[in-house]
Amino acid sequence: MSLTDVQIAVLRAIEAARAVSPVEQSWAVGEGYAVPLIEGDMGLTSAGQEMLASNAGV
Repeated sequence: MSLTDVQIAVLRAIEAARAVSPVEQSWAVGEGYAVPLIEGDMGLTSAGQEMLASNAGV
């Protein structure tokens, strides 16, 4: 699956522990790329990490 530049930016923001909007959080969790963590933080799943790695040059 190919991601848009915006979706890649969302995953990068989650990876860097930067805030993302509730809509972006919902998208990432719904696609299985992220999970909610303690105190409202988000973390990437292995699928999210793999997707970032496969889009590293984007």
